[in-house]
Amino acid sequence: VVDKIADIFVQIHTHNIAILSWDVIEALAESLSAIELLLDYLAQQFVDQTLLEKANAYIDTAAKLLNAYIDAPEAVNDTFLTQKPAAND
Repeated sequence: VVDKIADIFVQIHTHNIAILSWDVIEALAESLSAIELLLDYLAQQFVDQTLLEKANAYIDTAAKLLNAYIDAPEAVNDTFLTQKPAAND
């Protein structure tokens, strides 16, 4: 799990990616949250296999989305730069 998440951050650094799509950000955030919870469980000497599988799934999703972004960044238009501000009432 840790190696897979590290590979994602290496790719971000290697390709000098400064802007990510919301999907990639969400998948990364979910995977990091799951890893944090896994570490909490491990501190209690408990392994949650379902949570480990969920963390792996989020990491795989993030890697897939990131690879698609690297291959065709112009095809992704869902970044924070494309978000419209909410109307102020």
